[in-house]
Amino acid sequence: MPSGKTNQRLKSRSASRGPARTVPRASSTRRVKYVFLPLTFSSRLKLSFRRFKTSKSRRSKKNRQVVLSFKLFSYKELAIVIVKKRSSRRTKRSFAYAAAASILIITGLAGAAYSVTHLNHSVRLDLSPSAKASASGVVIPTSVLKPKVMPRSLPTHIRVPSVGIDADLVSTGLDQKGSIAMPNSVDIGAWYNGSPTPGQLGPAIIAGHVDNYYQGDGAFFPLRNTQVGDLIYVDRADNTTAAFKVVDIKQVPQANFPSQEVFGNINYAGLRVITCGGAFNHQTYEYEDNIVVFAILQ
Repeated sequence: MPSGKTNQRLKSRSASRGPARTVPRASSTRRVKYVFLPLTFSSRLKLSFRRFKTSKSRRSKKNRQVVLSFKLFSYKELAIVIVKKRSSRRTKRSFAYAAAASILIITGLAGAAYSVTHLNHSVRLDLSPSAKASASGVVIPTSVLKPKVMPRSLPTHIRVPSVGIDADLVSTGLDQKGSIAMPNSVDIGAWYNGSPTPGQLGPAIIAGHVDNYYQGDGAFFPLRNTQVGDLIYVDRADNTTAAFKVVDIKQVPQANFPSQEVFGNINYAGLRVITCGGAFNHQTYEYEDNIVVFAILQ
């Protein structure tokens, strides 16, 4: 065949093929990283770690997916999809191990994402009055507050030097109305014998009169002036003294007294000192509120 015709054919073939295409090089850093975790015998979890964020309109409508946005290293988004897989011959035991491992991995990933996106500020345990550390049902973690306790011993005397309270104590139960039976003298306080002794695990209850028309101011009259941080000392029959630190003071209505918060169970040695307060009702000759001081054994 003549060389001229051959050259023309080669030129026409190259022209029909069009311009040469450039093949892009594969990026050394993949934009999406896939991780597959076994879920059941017939399905598995597909985790897609993306270095970009997607919109709802661009996401696949065929496979339902849960998309979490976060910032972990260079990844910005995690998509979780349940996909079907071929039948597996693994035993039930291996499946259980794999499922447990998947749960642990997902929990770890979720915790890491949450810590990166949400815990930007330091977290501290609040034992202030607003935290209601002395309230029943709010259990102080033993890892933060190691509860100090004392053996059982009846209380004999109470002192609050910061406000001038200094009174003997007697053991009393409940009266016919279901209230703590108070002593006749306003100079003596009452320890409710249905509660732990001061220093034992739980809330020890001590109450006293605020005043009396005939006897004047009671021993617990200055209790309203107690402040957070004050110390309360309770002498006990075994010649020991339980020292408590005030963590909260509340004035609560007698008509809606928070019994669970005051008398409820706690996981530390606490003290509640109670007296009357608020406005005086001249019709019932009783105060409308109660002053409650919450304290923790030191």
